[in-house]
Amino acid sequence: MNEVIFMPQNRTKIDVIDMPMGTGKTNGMIAYMNSHPENKYLFVTPYRTERERIQMYCADLGFVIPDNEYSKLTESHKFIMDGKNIATTHALFSLFNADTMELLRQKNYCLIIDEEPDCAFDIFTLSTSDFQLLRGSYISVDESSRNEVLLSDREYLGSIKTYNKMVDKKDSHRLFLVDDLNFDNRNIGVIGIMKPDIMECFTRIFLLTYLFNESFYECYCRFWGIPYQLCCFEGEELREQAFDDREFRNNARSLILLHGENERTRLNFRPYDADEHAGAVTLSKSWYKNATAGRISRVRNNASNYIRNIVHSNQRE
Repeated sequence: MNEVIFMPQNRTKIDVIDMPMGTGKTNGMIAYMNSHPENKYLFVTPYRTERERIQMYCADLGFVIPDNEYSKLTESHKFIMDGKNIATTHALFSLFNADTMELLRQKNYCLIIDEEPDCAFDIFTLSTSDFQLLRGSYISVDESSRNEVLLSDREYLGSIKTYNKMVDKKDSHRLFLVDDLNFDNRNIGVIGIMKPDIMECFTRIFLLTYLFNESFYECYCRFWGIPYQLCCFEGEELREQAFDDREFRNNARSLILLHGENERTRLNFRPYDADEHAGAVTLSKSWYKNATAGRISRVRNNASNYIRNIVHSNQRE
């Protein structure tokens, strides 16, 4: 995804607040909202507790949280119609539909996204035989548009579950054949890329993140031609310039200690398997799942020895 495939059409520019954690992104955003009460805000965060924080520190803005046990989406629609400031989660934001978007357009909301959304891509795998069975009647491929997979409007009554999942995504995603998902000649990979329609419903958009360049979401923006500007807060002032994180990086680097970085030590134990070269096995989840009690005990003892005797720190089980 090194080039823009779809040029922007009325895309709202994203102000990307690209700053490390603990350097004032959220505090700056809270100050910005309190200083601009004339706007209507939709604040989207991955964390439930962060919704309450926005409510607390933006008390005069009267933020509401959709929490109806039967339908948070329906409640969100009511809040939007009433012009309320809303704090919600990424999970609910991903469920916004055409009705939600129309309401947002009418009410001129400002969107603030805390952390990059993780709902941009969906991956599907069809067997070659299933793909050929569907092609023509239910699937076509537009090779002029990067092998875009187009689904027919015909009702499908068959039993291919992957196709039904693709149909469910048709309104919110565009589907493309992806060569590197073809693990072997028995399967065909299809990737669903979320349409950016929701990003056209706001008067202004802020994204609070760090290391945006070359990130998953930055690639998504380039793919759809969504314009963006790197910004930062200096105290409570928003500036259209990249944050200088050199001091942060240097401070973080000084806190990292690699034991025996340039030498082999008994504490840096990596187990040996007869079928592998010595040291080739990593301490992965699958290794812990299959390791013997003796090997797990050795890792635990080495870690305890390092904490107590090398860095002289406290240990908690």
